[in-house]
Amino acid sequence: MSNIKKNIKKVLKEYTEEELYDYKPNFSAEDLLKYIESEWDSEMLELIDSKIQERLRFLYTLQSVAMKKDIQGFKLSDD
Repeated sequence: MSNIKKNIKKVLKEYTEEELYDYKPNFSAEDLLKYIESEWDSEMLELIDSKIQERLRFLYTLQSVAMKKDIQGFKLSDD
């Protein structure tokens, strides 16, 4: 098993079922957008952006591992 698959399984084990599937935030997407629009602290916005980018990379990695197809190539023979 590749390191990527091992890392994904390790990360997924760190979350509970609720965190993975049933988490309900106490704010709406509209509230989040309003907060971002009203924020003037560049460090806070950079922090939010880095966490969003980290999560997107994680999701893209999960997607690419899930969609990966093994390529069957030519096998070398001893002839």
